[in-house]
Amino acid sequence: MAKKTGQTFLQVWKGLIDVLAASYKLAPCLVIVMALLIAGVTAIVVLSTKAMVATVLLLVLGATIVVYATTHQFGEATLALVAGILTAYGVQWTPNRFIGFVAVWATFCFVALMIASIKIASASESIYRQAAIAYAPSLEERQAIEKQLKAIGDDKQIEGIGPIERAEVLRQFSYRKIPIEVMPVALKACAMLTVITQIDHLEMGKFIADVFKVFDFVDQELQSKIIELVFQAIQTSAVPPADFISGFEHSRHLILSRAIGPVEFLAALNLALQAGTPPNDCAQVISASVNTQEK
Repeated sequence: MAKKTGQTFLQVWKGLIDVLAASYKLAPCLVIVMALLIAGVTAIVVLSTKAMVATVLLLVLGATIVVYATTHQFGEATLALVAGILTAYGVQWTPNRFIGFVAVWATFCFVALMIASIKIASASESIYRQAAIAYAPSLEERQAIEKQLKAIGDDKQIEGIGPIERAEVLRQFSYRKIPIEVMPVALKACAMLTVITQIDHLEMGKFIADVFKVFDFVDQELQSKIIELVFQAIQTSAVPPADFISGFEHSRHLILSRAIGPVEFLAALNLALQAGTPPNDCAQVISASVNTQEK
C-alpha cells in the first residue's frame, strides 16, 4: 500500500511541475511580476492603518463574491461576508500582521490555483488518452494521436468551452471515428454553436459528428461550407435549435440512403419544422415530399 501512495504522490508532483512548466512557457515572468506587484502594493498599504483595513475589506468582499458565484447560496455568502467584516474591524492592524495576512492569503490563492490546474490537466489527459485508444491499439500510435488531439484542444482560437469540454467533445469525435484532420473545424463549429444555442457541448458534439459523418466531406473548403450551411439553417429555422437538431437526428438516414441531397435536405427539414411537424415525424414528411417530386 505504501508503494501505491508513493506513486500517487510522484504523479501529483509531476503534474504540478508540468503545470508550472506550461505556465512558464505561456508567461515566463508572470509569477515574478505578480510577486513584485503584491510586494509593492503591500509596502504602500502598510504606511496607513486605514489603507490596511480597506485592503482587507476588499479581499473579504472578493472572497464573498467567489463563494456566492460558486455555491449560489446567499446565506453562506452573507455569513462569510459578516465574519470577514467583523474580523477586519476586530483586529488591531499593524504592518507585521498585515504582511503576514497578505503572505498567507497569496500563498493560499497560489496553491488553490495550482491544485485546480493539476485536476484539470489530469482530467484532460485521461480523456485524451481514452480518445486516442479509439484510434490506435498500439502504444506508440496512441501516444502520437494523443499529442495531436491535445494540440487540437489547445487551439487558442477556440472560445466558449473550457479545456475539459474540448477534450470530451474530441473524445466523442474519436468514438464516432471522425477523421483527425477534420476535428479542428468540427471542434470550432461545436464551440461556436454551443455558445450561440446554449445547448450542452456533448449534445452539440454529437450533432456536429453526425453532420460530418452524414455529409462525408474531406475537402477543407467543403467542410467550412457545410458548417456555414448548417448554421444558416439553424439560424433561419422557425423552431428552437434543439428541435432542429432533433429533427435532423430523426431524418438524417434520408441523406445516408442518397434519397435527397444535403442542401435540399436542410431546406426540406426547415420547411417541415416551419409547418409545425414534430421533430420525430420530419423524416416521413421529407420522404413524402421527395416521392412527390419524383412523380
